[in-house]
Amino acid sequence: MKKIKKEVTLQGLDCANCARKIEERVNKIDGVDKATLNFMTKTLSIEISGQENMAAIMLKTNSIVKKLEPDVEIVENISQKQEEELNKLSKKELYAFTAGVAVFLCALAFRANHYMSVLLYACAYIIIGWDVIIKAYKGISAKNIFNENFLMTVASLGAFAIKEYPEAVAVMIFYKIGEFFQNMAVKNTKNSIKALLDLKPEYVNVIRDGKTVQVSPQTISTGDEFVVKPGEKIPLDGVIVHGSSYADTSAITGEYMPVGIVRGDEVLSGYVNQSSLITVKASRPFTESTVSKIIEMVQNSAEKKSKTEQFITKFARYYTPAVLIAALLTAVIPPVFLGQPFSEWLYRALIFLVVSCPCALVLSVPLAYFAGAGVASKKGILLKGTNYLEGLNAIDSVLFDKTGTLTSGELEITSIIPAEGYTPQSLLFYAAVCEVHSSHPVAVSVIKKYTKDYGTIDEKKIEKYEEVMGKGIKATYEGVELICGRYEYLKESISVSETNLTGATDGRSCIYIAVAGNYAGKISFSDSVKPQTVQTIKFFADQKIETYILTGDKTESALEVASQLGIKKENVFSKLLPGQKLEVLDKMLQRKKKNHSVVFVGDGINDSPVMAKADISLSMGKAGSQAAVQASDIVIMNDNPASIINAIKIARITQKTAVVNIIFSIAVKASVIVLSTFGLTNMWHAIFADVGVALIAVLNSSRILFKKI
Repeated sequence: MKKIKKEVTLQGLDCANCARKIEERVNKIDGVDKATLNFMTKTLSIEISGQENMAAIMLKTNSIVKKLEPDVEIVENISQKQEEELNKLSKKELYAFTAGVAVFLCALAFRANHYMSVLLYACAYIIIGWDVIIKAYKGISAKNIFNENFLMTVASLGAFAIKEYPEAVAVMIFYKIGEFFQNMAVKNTKNSIKALLDLKPEYVNVIRDGKTVQVSPQTISTGDEFVVKPGEKIPLDGVIVHGSSYADTSAITGEYMPVGIVRGDEVLSGYVNQSSLITVKASRPFTESTVSKIIEMVQNSAEKKSKTEQFITKFARYYTPAVLIAALLTAVIPPVFLGQPFSEWLYRALIFLVVSCPCALVLSVPLAYFAGAGVASKKGILLKGTNYLEGLNAIDSVLFDKTGTLTSGELEITSIIPAEGYTPQSLLFYAAVCEVHSSHPVAVSVIKKYTKDYGTIDEKKIEKYEEVMGKGIKATYEGVELICGRYEYLKESISVSETNLTGATDGRSCIYIAVAGNYAGKISFSDSVKPQTVQTIKFFADQKIETYILTGDKTESALEVASQLGIKKENVFSKLLPGQKLEVLDKMLQRKKKNHSVVFVGDGINDSPVMAKADISLSMGKAGSQAAVQASDIVIMNDNPASIINAIKIARITQKTAVVNIIFSIAVKASVIVLSTFGLTNMWHAIFADVGVALIAVLNSSRILFKKI
């Protein structure tokens, strides 16, 4: 059954712990396959099987949201006008807060007059905390007691009850200040990530009735032509049909060197045209463009959560109830059973309440991973889930495909060796006929050579065509059967022995051609190692991580590349079919260290079975390759192996930041709870342990955006 996915925005959601509860409860709705709430973007994503259930599920979702957060609205899209209204509301709250603080300062000044100061404290409390009290009441009505508004209300009213008036008001003041700076930090981080992904075009220039008209990118179809002026972003993927220029590809690939683009070149949405006017023919609609895929992948990366995020979710589920029970026992046991002063132990219990909200953890840890995914995208590294950032921190071994991954993949024909009765031109022609529909690097090289020297192939004369992955191709051209591929593939159909083959391979890749059941000759290719590959393999060697080569090429060719890179001879597996690559991977998975990852790096086209089974798969396909995006967990958009190093460094920074946030938050809260039990802390310390710690943790997560990689 087809999966249906719906995304909505939870307008006004400002409680990370409540967001966790909403996600948990929506996941329990019958018919929901998966629900993910990204607190940073306020986006709730619901995935179901079958469109007919969506309306009923959305009604139940709305009911859950209203119970947990009565003031939150579910909207399809937030308009600019709605955002302006929210900003106006924030200003009103700021004015009320300022007035409340002024009244509080007056109360402090009137300490000599007890009744006047109490009245002023009460007024200040109501002005500052009115919305918190209302939200707490709504939470109680909806049977959602354990939320931050309720805890702060009980703590502050409790302080009033034991005549700690200044501290009662201070709880609300510093809670609101902490919330303000916390929300501002999250907003700035979110805006910074948006800036990293500022790729979405606002318009497309099309020629209509001899005039240039700006239209929405969504209105452009495949085959439509549009104009891109110097300084403008290329709005959709396409092919240049007129003009030439230079393009800044950094937004997509992370590479800042301008690239020359001419007629016939493919260009991707997100590139910036730098020098001259060009006309582009759209190769796919905007919804399938590179920009759309990048934005979608980064925003959806939160759907696959890391183990650290999953731990925090479970921790938060039990932390608040546990602290509340401890607070209740603290308030009751010493006065009832030990004859201690009730007001003193109630005050200590109120401190427990203030530190009982886990927002510092629930907010800062996912924010760290979200920021990590944003930074990675700026470097041309797209992650399908934040869990892969965590997996890159503990790599057991890395398995590389050879052609197009370790090497450039741009094979050059080094020799054409025909058998008796054939010429180099005729042999190249038969190879080109076989390879004309293939996207393999060998095919690209053959077609490029033939069209350059002799012209194009008449594809209408090809009567039959069959490609066997990892082996070769059979085609019928004007009634003549042609076979092109590996030696073993030819041997299945014609009588030929290796001693009949003319010439030697010299460690190079070869394809063998048969015409009408007779051996016709072979073509040899060479492929150069990418300049950045040596650096990448050295990095893994320094990290004591084993590297392997898995390739379908001949042993000599694979060993030649391995020797250039310093990869052990015994770590080279050659002449492998896709199924055999899977067998090698299975052995690696069986013997890996516990909690470590086996990583496979390929081109995302022929290696999909291996990519699907590896713990983490990275595709090194060309930027914008749809097959690469679909097959792998992480897409390297710039085709640069050194980007794997960047991905690992970003993963380590992200993981370290998340762990520091966890240790810091738990340590401070635990310290305040323990010390308050012995009467060594006060409400001010508790306020810091709640909103102060949350703010510091959020700011620490935000630092990821400014780290130099």
